[in-house]
Amino acid sequence: MRTLLCLLLCTLACHAQTPEDQILAVYKQMEKAEQTGDANTWISLWSRASAPDAESMRPYVRPRPDRHYTSSKVFVQGDEAVLLGQSGKEDFLSVRFVREDGRWKIRDQVGSNTPYHADSVYAIIPPAAGAFARAGSPPPTRPVTAGRCEQFTTSRSSTFASNRRRPSPRPAPRPRRRPADGR
Repeated sequence: MRTLLCLLLCTLACHAQTPEDQILAVYKQMEKAEQTGDANTWISLWSRASAPDAESMRPYVRPRPDRHYTSSKVFVQGDEAVLLGQSGKEDFLSVRFVREDGRWKIRDQVGSNTPYHADSVYAIIPPAAGAFARAGSPPPTRPVTAGRCEQFTTSRSSTFASNRRRPSPRPAPRPRRRPADGR
């Protein structure tokens, strides 16, 4: 009995999909819906917040059997994910996903005629809260630099902090002396 239970648990663990595989599965459903022109399936893949926008695209969903999707990068962080892919020779996609009720749904999609850089996924989804945010304290600010007349300020959003440079007022220029001959 113990062996059977262990075998059952191992079988279930092997069938569990990683979040990246789940994202790719939704992406493949999106591809199939576009190839067959199935607007209902295509719209059902979108999140509740994006469903009205997806519904407005219904008249444009038509069968495109020559359309094939490929993916170049998938990044998952918590309940958000982003996928970079391609749907044609010069049709590149950036697709953001959100987990709703345990299932991955498309939040938004952006197209381009040039490929997205693989590291752009880290800009699309903000980084996880760092040590300062978890501790509830503001991150340190940098002091005014000597002789450069620049000042660093810190801005915080709900998920991450960033430093940005802001010029501080420069002192008024000193008047120049004119030579004795008046030139």
